[in-house]
Amino acid sequence: MPPSIRLEDLLVATGGRLLGPTSVTSFATSAVDSRQVTPGGLFVALRGERVDGHRYAAEAVRAGASVLLLDRPVPLPEGIDVAVVITPNTLRALQEVAAWWRAQSAVRLVGITGSTGKTTAKEITADVLQRTHRTLRNEGNLNSESGLPMTLLRLAPEHELAVLEMSMYTEGEIARLAEIARPEVGVVLAVHPTHLERAGSLEAITRAKTELPAALPRDGLAVLNADDPRVAAMRSATPAEVRTFGLGPADVQATEIETHGLEGTHPQREPGAPPDSPRAGGGRGGRALPGPSRGGGGCPGGRQPGSASDGAR
Repeated sequence: MPPSIRLEDLLVATGGRLLGPTSVTSFATSAVDSRQVTPGGLFVALRGERVDGHRYAAEAVRAGASVLLLDRPVPLPEGIDVAVVITPNTLRALQEVAAWWRAQSAVRLVGITGSTGKTTAKEITADVLQRTHRTLRNEGNLNSESGLPMTLLRLAPEHELAVLEMSMYTEGEIARLAEIARPEVGVVLAVHPTHLERAGSLEAITRAKTELPAALPRDGLAVLNADDPRVAAMRSATPAEVRTFGLGPADVQATEIETHGLEGTHPQREPGAPPDSPRAGGGRGGRALPGPSRGGGGCPGGRQPGSASDGAR
């Protein structure tokens, strides 16, 4: 069951202004797409490059939204009790309430970024941790400036761990996501020249990805791909302890790789290695090895309809 967040706390966290009287006192889910609104949830109207979410506020109310986060009043259906919160910047407000909600939790959080492989690595990591701990993860690839905050708003008291992938378009965005989520462990998979039209250069992408290990606490852990020299160099940017992985020399090294065509590549299990050993093969683990940076590829973004843009890395 999703957690219930008080309207009063939303107002305090965002500095928003309640527009008119309401009997609504809380909300339990969040959405930036009116088609994904659930009864009793929060709808955040984001201004995007092509779509303004304010155009769909009335539709969100008819779908059952009990709280609207807007930057201006808009016409709404009559006779429906809904709390309308006005704030200068709805994206910033969503991030602020998510940061506040995350700060109320003692959950230990893993952040994962990279030009490719984030979703696969997130799913594998969460699957392993879920065996022994109640673990929150991004749904699909909700990994953006709006998707990650919505994921954090799903944090419930029973969660012990969280595994969140983090995407970016430009420098500063991963730093902002890390500020909101406060990861204890940061994983950087690879730096590739994907979507250079937004970032500007491979060097800019490298700097942007470096923002995750740089944001870790001194008692945290940075997990870096030793096969990618740009990622390996991030060791000097983090105050946290560093562990590396890869096909070449690394703290955790895959050996005796077998190719299985469309099924991917799998490290062979060493004699006597337990199934869950970092050096044991099989399963999805072998496919998660990103290998050296060689360009190309890319992954779909987690931007939601009505957000700033699409196709984050």
